Amino acid sequence: MYNITICIPSIRTERQADLYDSIKNSVENYSFELILVGTSIHQNLVGLPNVKFILSYSAPARCAQIGFLLSESEIITWGSDDGRFQPKALKECIDLLLSKTTKDGITIRYCEGPNFTGSCPDDSYWTGYTHADQRLIGVNPSWKIAPVGMYYTETFYKLGGFDCRFEHLNMCCHDLAYRIQKNGGQIYLSPNLVINCDQNPGTQEHAPVQNAYFINDLPLWNSLYNKENNIINIDYDNWKKAPSVWRRFK
Repeated sequence: MYNITICIPSIRTERQADLYDSIKNSVENYSFELILVGTSIHQNLVGLPNVKFILSYSAPARCAQIGFLLSESEIITWGSDDGRFQPKALKECIDLLLSKTTKDGITIRYCEGPNFTGSCPDDSYWTGYTHADQRLIGVNPSWKIAPVGMYYTETFYKLGGFDCRFEHLNMCCHDLAYRIQKNGGQIYLSPNLVINCDQNPGTQEHAPVQNAYFINDLPLWNSLYNKENNIINIDYDNWKKAPSVWRRFK
């Protein structure tokens, strides 16, 4: 049994070892397991007792949903394989969540920029109504978003985890955060920046994520939230209805 599970849908195999090392420095005295779901695993991580690998070519949301089925911890979170967890930052988040109820969650603050040059958005960024695509009938203006979140594992399972009709880990994460809040939970901001991501939206590597948003995820989001939406629980096995091969691999 570990304190926390970190699940990473991953195609950047060459970055996984550095990611693992950053997690070790970020959790400090807490135990962790890393679950990688994707096309391959870095040779330095093969055989480590706290690392699991699932071969999958499915979309990131489905990868994460499958990965968390193997969780052996009280708390779960996720991230990106182009990210680096900051020293002590995960420990601070675990400390905070353990002081709250099992219904609650945490928004993991992160930044994005080429060569890790991004800066952390201000607090208002993590309120849904800050973003134009969230200003819909079914969205409470006070709700927090958690594109990267931290939750009690039992609550994640109970509410059904991610809606795998979404492809990327973005809109499905907003949906989960809203269902957490509709269930009576509170979303708290992480005390500090937790993940620094080396991201360049203009690259070919990032194109599938952008395509997922415009082609699939945003239209689905509008169909769900441009009306009153009282859904809290979904079927965790919904991942079985999602394609096993993501469009980027076809």
